[in-house]
Amino acid sequence: MTPIPTVHHDDPDQITNTVRPSGQIHVIMGPMFAGKTTDLLRRINSEGSNGRNVAMIKSNKDTRYAIDSVVTHDGTEYPCWALPDLQSFKQKLGEEAYDKLCKKVTSDNSGVRM
Repeated sequence: MTPIPTVHHDDPDQITNTVRPSGQIHVIMGPMFAGKTTDLLRRINSEGSNGRNVAMIKSNKDTRYAIDSVVTHDGTEYPCWALPDLQSFKQKLGEEAYDKLCKKVTSDNSGVRM
């Protein structure tokens, strides 16, 4: 596992590198037409190429290019589940698979990306 910078509550100026299981959140920011979706799809494809299972979820309110895909301005697309909220993910995936996924995420730093 990779050491994670940790700020100590008793001394906010002290930062140490601690090894602990964690997920990751990647924020992709930029103006329109900056390549944010292209970067997202590049990362998703990389995860899949590394043998990871990938499920992409988007809001069902986003119907600009496709209902069941994330699409870049140049037409590159990746299939996704368009859901009204994250709670629907459990219903879509199935309760048994969802519970198995949650156990894996909390037990072994499986690399779930958000």
